[in-house]
Amino acid sequence: MSRLLTVFLSLFLLNCSDIYVNDIDVDYTTTALVPGFTPIAGLDIPTPSLTELGFDEFTQFDINASQAFKDKVGSVSKVTFINLQTFELETTDPELSIDFLDKVSFYISIANGPERLLAHLDSVPLNSNRVLLDVDRSLDLTPYIKSENITIRTEVIGTIPNVDTELTANLIFLVDTTHNAFYN
Repeated sequence: MSRLLTVFLSLFLLNCSDIYVNDIDVDYTTTALVPGFTPIAGLDIPTPSLTELGFDEFTQFDINASQAFKDKVGSVSKVTFINLQTFELETTDPELSIDFLDKVSFYISIANGPERLLAHLDSVPLNSNRVLLDVDRSLDLTPYIKSENITIRTEVIGTIPNVDTELTANLIFLVDTTHNAFYN
């Protein structure tokens, strides 16, 4: 009888411990160059707008292809929930300011899904070389990272900087994963 009870308890515990959930922070960093523009005195050349230049490098990121994601999470199939915790923009040269930006917004969408505001900043402080964007931490990004057709769109209002300015975007995602304790 005790042997049967031991086998039963072992099987029960094995099934109960088969699945576990982890909360994992995944850092992601990407850079973009905003070309500078200095008007030449006496020439009537229209100054390009920042919205015409866009932030193309910031619209191409793929978190599940990053080494940090592969090392900490493994496969996107293990993700049960992911959200953006932090979105920071900073200049790579601490002597340069990011205050040529007035307002910046990042949107995310997938085919057959709604476009959602991912992060934004409505006012950039003067003489700042680093800003923290507002993010919606309740936004579940799981369907977005599991999609084949993800789109990141930016809206930027500001002026062109006088010199080339490289910006770094530092993002931290919180990833909940489900793992099989014995097959992982």
